[in-house]
Amino acid sequence: MRGVPIMIFALLLVVMVVVVVVVVGVLTARSSSSSSPSQGGVDVDDFVLPESLRPVSPPKTTTLQSTFNGKRIVVQAHSRLAGAIWSFTVGGKSYVPELYGNGGSLQYACFANVDNPDSSKKAHSESYNPTQAGNSRDKNGATTSRWFDLSVDAGATMAFSKTQMAFYTRHDDPHANQRDGGLVPVFNTRSVSDFVLEQFLHLGYRDMPNVLRIRYVLNVPEKLTDHKHANEVTFLIAEMPTGYVHGDFTRHLRWNGGAKTFEALPGDTGSNVESRPDLGGAVATPDGEHCMGVWCIRYLPKRLNVPKFSVSGAGDGPNPMYQHIDLNKWALTASLGGHRRHFHGPITTDVVLVVGTIDEVTETFKKFF
Repeated sequence: MRGVPIMIFALLLVVMVVVVVVVVGVLTARSSSSSSPSQGGVDVDDFVLPESLRPVSPPKTTTLQSTFNGKRIVVQAHSRLAGAIWSFTVGGKSYVPELYGNGGSLQYACFANVDNPDSSKKAHSESYNPTQAGNSRDKNGATTSRWFDLSVDAGATMAFSKTQMAFYTRHDDPHANQRDGGLVPVFNTRSVSDFVLEQFLHLGYRDMPNVLRIRYVLNVPEKLTDHKHANEVTFLIAEMPTGYVHGDFTRHLRWNGGAKTFEALPGDTGSNVESRPDLGGAVATPDGEHCMGVWCIRYLPKRLNVPKFSVSGAGDGPNPMYQHIDLNKWALTASLGGHRRHFHGPITTDVVLVVGTIDEVTETFKKFF
């Protein structure tokens, strides 16, 4: 009988060991699954910058280049725009208009806490609007945004930049925020925000020379020291990224994952066309010879709403000085908050831009999805 308690004790010990092993296994699985999101089976944790990255002395254009099906692809980011993409050409065809001012660049932008305490005055996204490339008055001069680093690797396929983002609307310039027939209230109290953006570029991602992979890490400050009405972020919408293409990119497309092809959006030829597929879409010329697809392959934190792709029709310029140029604006947009819940810390987005003919972009999308 003395052996019975010993046997019971041994049995309990075995059960406890099994329980511990199971719990550790579950936690490990959860940890690994959360660290490697599955957007189309793409491995998004392999972004390792080479040790050969070197600083670029200002003012300087950083050039990344590759060759795809006989076409030279050139991506240029400029220190004058704090690392934002200034030019994107495929086989000599310009996809990103090389416009004066930061409005024409392919860049990251966001707006936060734009509720106006004065209900009689309508607020606007530009009321508190940190942007990567600078403010609306920078034009072709030096950017107001402060860039800490702009580096490129020896093979001209990767680049890194770090930027303290300026507000698109200057706090002391009431003429910079004329929108919708009137003045928009300005909530920022200085020209440069406390929002810091890190940008990683990789042209030729996963041995696909027509793919530009971008990782954005937006560091949201814990306290707002430059907002007239708020001291912390409770609501934020990010364009990650946003950009303009030439007006001949009139085909606005969404990806049909079931059929593995692009399809036209309703009202494709009109203005203010907006798509709502999950995570991405494309713009293309009528003949399909030129196409740019965009897709979000990862976004963190998971509190961030699912990013959505949108397109505004031809004739919408980034700024009154561009209204004579035929343009299309697109953006990959997501929001955070809206329930008065304080947020600070990093927001990470991994995006791929795929270029070529519409058939080439379609075949590349199939590899991802």
